[in-house]
Amino acid sequence: MDVYKTIKGLDVRLKKIEKEIEELKEREDSKPFLLVQESSLREFIEDEPDLYTLKDLKVRYRRKAKLF
Repeated sequence: MDVYKTIKGLDVRLKKIEKEIEELKEREDSKPFLLVQESSLREFIEDEPDLYTLKDLKVRYRRKAKLF
């Protein structure tokens, strides 16, 4: 009976490992698409004007820091 439980436990763990391997493969397959998307967005964002200046951000964060 112990052998059966051991084999069953190994089977369950093996299925989990196989699932994780498949997920890693899917991530690896999508990596080139993410890189292309990132470079496309970078060009778009670089051309957009800044909404806040660095001075605006410094004032905002100083105020929050004083509250804590």
